[in-house]
Amino acid sequence: MQLMFSSGKSDARTALTGAREFSRDAERIVVAQTEGLVRSVNDFVPAELRPKYARFIQTLYGARARELSWQPKPGESEDTRLLRLGLMKFVAVTGQDRVLEDDAAKLARAWLQDRHSLDPDIVEPVLEVAAYNGDRAFFDSLVAAAKTTKGKRERDWIIGGISSFRDPAIEESALDQLWSSDLDAR
Repeated sequence: MQLMFSSGKSDARTALTGAREFSRDAERIVVAQTEGLVRSVNDFVPAELRPKYARFIQTLYGARARELSWQPKPGESEDTRLLRLGLMKFVAVTGQDRVLEDDAAKLARAWLQDRHSLDPDIVEPVLEVAAYNGDRAFFDSLVAAAKTTKGKRERDWIIGGISSFRDPAIEESALDQLWSSDLDAR
């Protein structure tokens, strides 16, 4: 489907209809292919159709993403883990899923207090989703954490969060922080 669309052999409507058909497949790789296809049209969606596009993403993947949740469950398969990593941020941000966004914000704040509260695989997307609609207080807590965190991996996750805010005033502050001598982004 995606290859047909990206090569010009199929139009978006046909490709997205195929994505709808296969988005609930039991095989992770099939779902990942449909998600890649739906993601690939993102840049072509005009502003006035963004809410409809978000609802389409919700229809295809919302229930599954909420079922997966941010936290892994004991004994789950590698395919489930990989599906979570592929879907959660996409559904939360592009699909505008408030439940996933709110859960990410709670988990991110908890992780800043206890660095063992989240599975390491999911920390980065949780921080990024929490920051996407985050407020100044959350931004300030990330900056403070970045300044005191010694481990490179954790600092990278935090800096990823700092760079994920979309509020223009916070984005400007993020750039100031990332270029300041107080915060070494390397």
